[in-house]
Amino acid sequence: MNREQAKKLTDQELSYALQDIDNTARLQDYGTPYYDKLLSDYHLIIEEMGHRCTIEYQRRYQNK
Repeated sequence: MNREQAKKLTDQELSYALQDIDNTARLQDYGTPYYDKLLSDYHLIIEEMGHRCTIEYQRRYQNK
């Protein structure tokens, strides 16, 4: 997954992806390339969700 792909996902899809990555990562060995890829995707999703939260906060409270 890259940033552009994360931006195209809905909030529900991002939430589901986080849960899926978390469940999948539990089944993998720490430090393997696949585990590292999962963590990278997890980070991208968290970053995108944080960005969306910032935008929503500004929309609600900065324009008053």
